[in-house]
Amino acid sequence: MSLVALLEKRQAVNRPVRIGVIGAGTFSSAFLNQVRRVPGMKVVCIADLDREKAKRACIAAGWPEAVVGVAHSPSGINEGTARGKVMVTESADNLIKAGLEVIVEAAGVTNDFA
Repeated sequence: MSLVALLEKRQAVNRPVRIGVIGAGTFSSAFLNQVRRVPGMKVVCIADLDREKAKRACIAAGWPEAVVGVAHSPSGINEGTARGKVMVTESADNLIKAGLEVIVEAAGVTNDFA
């Protein structure tokens, strides 16, 4: 069975892969723009030291501002997600402790390789 078929199967039973993203810069923005369109995958939370930057990244990727929430704890992340929101937090620890299936670390600085 292909990866696409497996993701579509999870989408069909409303059990998408729950994803957290650390970082709200160039790398994560590219990922956020794509993952929103993949059936069977759901971004639950974006963590960045600048919470407003994380919120702007969500909005730029296509989430309406009304569905972007702020969480200050792992339980806040899960509670917000249960209400249909994508959450932002300033703490990667909160994201890590929220029990997600996948965490994408995209906090690198893009010009380090120049």
